[in-house]
Amino acid sequence: MTNALVQHRRDGWLLLPDEIESWGAGPRAWLERECEYAGLADINHVFERLEQLVLAVEKRLAAQVLVYNLSPVTPGERTHCWIGAEDSIALRVQRFNLRLSQLSARLGFSIVDVDRIVACAGADRLKVDLFHLNAEGWRLLAEEVARILEERGCFDQGAAA
Repeated sequence: MTNALVQHRRDGWLLLPDEIESWGAGPRAWLERECEYAGLADINHVFERLEQLVLAVEKRLAAQVLVYNLSPVTPGERTHCWIGAEDSIALRVQRFNLRLSQLSARLGFSIVDVDRIVACAGADRLKVDLFHLNAEGWRLLAEEVARILEERGCFDQGAAA
């Protein structure tokens, strides 16, 4: 979902060249000669294959299937306006998590909710209840509002006039 693929120029198969920085010169040269950048996998194709995989594992192995979702939070990323970012990894992860929940509802496999676990580690520290934050949470929220307004130019001298 988040890694770019390459496609073999002649035969068309896809490859995820994982940890390419650790590849030697020969394999890298082969990859450059034989393959071209193919971008991220189509989400519809990913879920078609995932559905086939889940059904096959359950049928052939009679095993419980657990699928990890993803946390869309990237440390240090502070995007507040998504114009032009429709294909960002964060939005792609959110679409993946939604589709994964829908597939789980249909097929009955379990999701290891990484997104919830990561969020709750912070939420448990900052939230009082469903709607209310503690003092630290409100301070952090206020700082984010001020940062966005500053980035939008709301605190410029000309904006006040």
